[in-house]
Amino acid sequence: MKIIFLLISFMAITNLVMAQLKWKIKLGTKTVLQTAGENESKNVFRLSRTQIGIKSNLIISYQVAADEKDWVRNLMIDDSTGAGIAESPTASAIKQGTVEVKYTITNKKLKELLTKHKKIKLFYTSIPSDPEQAALVRVRKVHICTFSLR
Repeated sequence: MKIIFLLISFMAITNLVMAQLKWKIKLGTKTVLQTAGENESKNVFRLSRTQIGIKSNLIISYQVAADEKDWVRNLMIDDSTGAGIAESPTASAIKQGTVEVKYTITNKKLKELLTKHKKIKLFYTSIPSDPEQAALVRVRKVHICTFSLR
């Protein structure tokens, strides 16, 4: 009974944490998209070939709440079929106490991905860093945004 209650509690906490993250996506210095929730039809951005030709990186950043610093988050990039293309370096490398987390995708990598796949989707997962708690939580991919080539 305690295990079931613990499992349900962690699933509820996970859903709350995922719903509260606010993402900011920049291409160079220009903010191209800000998301406050998961909406796969709304969080779409079309890039032209000239935009990805400019020498600027794609920077994805989010704020971590003070009570959520010991959660491990991973960024994943999928193609339009859902097949995994790339994954961020492990988020456990983020120092304890970090308030803002940034992932950078180089312009070269972004151009390569969009030229090959035409549409890429960014997702993240979030699990507790404690292995015992992580074993009880169901990991779900949360959609951040979709990039497509015009």
